[in-house]
Amino acid sequence: MTRMPPPRVAAAAPSPGSPLPADRRSPLRAAHAGAPGAAPGTATAAPAAPAAAAAPAAGTAAEAGTAGPADGSGLPAPLHGPAFSTYQPDEVSWLLTDLTDLPLHAARTPPAADPAHAAPSPALPDQRGGPPQPAAVPAPAPAPAPAEPPVAAIGHLDPRVETLPVEYQPDPGHLALYREALDACAARVARAIGTLTETVIAERGREQPDGFGGNIVLASIARAGTPVGILMRRWAAYGHGIRLRHYSLAMVRGRGMDPAALRHLASHHDPADVVFVDGWTGRGVRARELAAALDGTPFVPELAALTDPSGAVATFGTRDDLLVPTVHLDSTAYGLVSRPVLRPGVLGPDDFHGAIQFRELASADVSAAYLDAITARFDEVRDAAVAEAAELVEADPEDRAPTWAGWELAERLSERFALGTPERVRPGVGETLRVLERAEPLRVLVRAGASEAGHGPSDDVGLRQVLALAERRAVPVDRVADLPCTCVGLIAPR
Repeated sequence: MTRMPPPRVAAAAPSPGSPLPADRRSPLRAAHAGAPGAAPGTATAAPAAPAAAAAPAAGTAAEAGTAGPADGSGLPAPLHGPAFSTYQPDEVSWLLTDLTDLPLHAARTPPAADPAHAAPSPALPDQRGGPPQPAAVPAPAPAPAPAEPPVAAIGHLDPRVETLPVEYQPDPGHLALYREALDACAARVARAIGTLTETVIAERGREQPDGFGGNIVLASIARAGTPVGILMRRWAAYGHGIRLRHYSLAMVRGRGMDPAALRHLASHHDPADVVFVDGWTGRGVRARELAAALDGTPFVPELAALTDPSGAVATFGTRDDLLVPTVHLDSTAYGLVSRPVLRPGVLGPDDFHGAIQFRELASADVSAAYLDAITARFDEVRDAAVAEAAELVEADPEDRAPTWAGWELAERLSERFALGTPERVRPGVGETLRVLERAEPLRVLVRAGASEAGHGPSDDVGLRQVLALAERRAVPVDRVADLPCTCVGLIAPR
């Protein structure tokens, strides 16, 4: 197949170890300048408020109150659970700025044809003359949304980058799909985690005092990559007795990697030891943007993915179109953390990109339970994972090289169906489910010969769910030859 190199775009290379000028810090970071920070990978206590700090400008990161204290390099310190996220503090260090208390939401209107997404009912006047009471809502009721600015105030912002959608508690339908996928796919996901981790250790590891591979630093792409990084860290401890450092950082669509996060990694670790990790590939956009952002830096400009049905990476757990169960959920499967956001005027040029916590959804959080369910299958898949990794390490590099089949497919289908942009083509079973659950689908394409019966429970459950949701939403389904993945979701053009 044709090899499509990632596009080269201008990207500022991080300068390892160089201090930040004071005028490039946000007000909060300036207030904490010189405060000692915890070592990478350890929990960080919230800093005490300065006795006489200047009042921060309204609507800035300082107002939110949680951007980690600066470390010795002048860069922000990572955030950790439970203060930020519901993950354990030693499992991930977040290279993000907590913007939870800032109004960053743009309302998300669920598709009318999908009754699983119920908007909260308006408040009704109390007949006894008291304050308005919330109307009765069928259980489970959506969690209350944070206060939002007027629509006019955010109308000029890019909703994909500079605002965040309101997230609600998962309804019973979504939870049922998630649980079905977890029951069917947990062992297969565990095997892919093992294969990926073993491959990374074999190819990027060096002998260290704590064991071979202890030099590796995992840098997962928030937020889909975060549980993958945690599970890889668990596998490394389980299979090799090594405790890998794990960070999670932002990659904002169209803006590339967070330069402050890259500077932090380069100032604390050998960039050659950093392995960037994500959950799955669709069109391969993240792999291309990562390669472009890291071009000319000391980092290895390659992405490792748990599942790579689109042929966008050379390091993967599987190239099967594997359903990752968390695709059915939002923050409740990712430590209650939002996707990253980059709002002008809120973050300084050297602050980490932002995110918020959906603390009001804590009762629906399954993040820890998901990790434990996958970890519980390590024993039964260990031999298969080690064997698969050995085959990959010994394989001809050409057999593992990216094919960019998903990217080529998106360009071809965008033109065929007059979609206007390849962004409306979402290859892979997980991306197709997200189209059916979150977007306005035009149609679903299924690979000719793909069967709901499949070759095992982890192969057929995804397609069964796709076909059931397509039928429920009256979305046309076409059988198509020569798809590189099980199915493709097409988003209707506006």
